[in-house]
Amino acid sequence: MVVQTLKFCKRQWCYTDDETVIKFGENLEFTVVFDEDCNLFFIENIKGDLEITKITTYDSDQEKEIKYGNNAFYSEMAAHYTFHITAKIESEEMCAVNYNLFIPSNRLNSLKLHQYFESEFVLPGYNYLKFTYDVRRMNFNGDENDIEIIIKNSCDVKIQGKKMGRDAVLKANPNMDVNLNLLFCFNPNVYQPTVNSESESRPESAIPSYLSNENSKLFKIASNDRFADVFFITSDETKIPSHRNILAECSNIFAQIFEESTEIPVKINVNDFSVDTIQSALNFINGKPDSFVGKEMEVFKFAVKYAIQDLIVRSMLFILSRLGCSNKCL
Repeated sequence: MVVQTLKFCKRQWCYTDDETVIKFGENLEFTVVFDEDCNLFFIENIKGDLEITKITTYDSDQEKEIKYGNNAFYSEMAAHYTFHITAKIESEEMCAVNYNLFIPSNRLNSLKLHQYFESEFVLPGYNYLKFTYDVRRMNFNGDENDIEIIIKNSCDVKIQGKKMGRDAVLKANPNMDVNLNLLFCFNPNVYQPTVNSESESRPESAIPSYLSNENSKLFKIASNDRFADVFFITSDETKIPSHRNILAECSNIFAQIFEESTEIPVKINVNDFSVDTIQSALNFINGKPDSFVGKEMEVFKFAVKYAIQDLIVRSMLFILSRLGCSNKCL
């Protein structure tokens, strides 16, 4: 239970409407209506699980309690009133995830008027939150920002602090790279992975025990792309951030790429793999051991190409367990 104090002045009714809506939460509010003929205040339209426990004001610097009952109170004083409200407020877990949307200018300039291309991305650490976006070239009456980016907000989460509904519409200049750091806010308990029929039929015992110990602290640190110094570039120019130190630790091939590279950030073209596959592999590297579940074969191919030994072994063990084989099959 939470107690909150609210203040307003009776004098406001001399110049405004005879009622005021008082809100102190997303679903907690009530209306104070003043009847000038009888000098009474009425409490109406109470929304939410709340109770007004007392109402006070100050008289000669002394706090004085106003008699309150039957959702009404009387006072002749033109003063501030303090409402003591007890309300039951349910706590809601929220998380905020950054995603860097990168589209090179040459890809934008390839579009002619009214042409578009479509792509998608997944949020780092939340593979089941997938967003599709359209990039269109429009005619905005000579406005140089004639590129329109429409992010299809099918999950109805908050983007950039606002719940934009189904679509988030952004504008861009085709002569400049799009490099947007988007913030997605949502309740992780509401947006859960979709369980497909294949996983539903899989017995719980078939999931290896090593998948139960997620290193959440490492994953949180490694998934922060604020200081990313390497980017995987897909065939549709989607830019997936990561970190050289982490990648080099798990793969000699990555280490060699970084040693031979002369620019920072390093760009690695990965045309043969989808965004979802690459992100799943990176999530595993960053400390989320169950990230490849449901896409084992594609992630296994990625691990083989870049010699990510730990991921090769883990994904293969999982594939074998689904086929009913023991570790002796290796």
